[in-house]
Amino acid sequence: MHYKSGIILFFCFFSSLYSQGQTSETIISSRPGQAFVPQTTGKNIWQFQTGADHSGWRQDGDLDPSLSGWGYSLLLRYGILEDFELRSTIQVRRDQFETDLEETTSSGVSLWWLGARYNLVNGEGYKPSFGIQTEIKLNWVGEDYRQEDIAPKILLSHNQKLSDTFSLTTNWGLEWSGSDVGATGTYVINLAMTISDKVGTFIETYGGVADRDLDARFDTGLAYLMHDDLQLDLSLGYGANEGLRDYFVDIGCSWRIRP
Repeated sequence: MHYKSGIILFFCFFSSLYSQGQTSETIISSRPGQAFVPQTTGKNIWQFQTGADHSGWRQDGDLDPSLSGWGYSLLLRYGILEDFELRSTIQVRRDQFETDLEETTSSGVSLWWLGARYNLVNGEGYKPSFGIQTEIKLNWVGEDYRQEDIAPKILLSHNQKLSDTFSLTTNWGLEWSGSDVGATGTYVINLAMTISDKVGTFIETYGGVADRDLDARFDTGLAYLMHDDLQLDLSLGYGANEGLRDYFVDIGCSWRIRP
């Protein structure tokens, strides 16, 4: 398959660069929001990121199809080295699909990702940080959510301090669906603001590009740092693309275990 050689070359190229990872005094989580930061957990550190969401979509047109449901996700991260981590995400969902003619319900394990993150450059002050993340979406999930083949994803992440209040995180990647269609280009642009030592907020846009069509969505949220190793969060998002309107509300927490 064409994507395999590209992923190998891309990963090997960036793995040859030098990085200086350093464990943060406070937990650094990819929650809330869609953006992944370049930083890893740090050597021998376990980190858990979990959340529950309500989401759905509605398509304008014949039969007015819609879907709504609830999901629970758990991301497990472990630092093999100071700048290299292994990660696994699993999600369980229950969804109801409706049209003017019928209703069906799906439930079970909806996705399972296995992957790794490498912190290429850990910038200090106003210097940017860069990281690369590769994952494989397994098809060992519930029958209602199973794709045909395993599906890889590769992502380049950038994070930079803009001021004492604002920071910018961007993600640029390629993702395959597990079917015969080609890759989708993905992006996230996240502007975060520090409100206090404990509270932060953000606004971001994210989406994908396939066959020259752009899907764009927006979300925002809050994070509260209870202590150095525990963070709570809340986020919500909305999108409207070519007659398809979708939304989500998500609440969760992140915590880490240090040796």
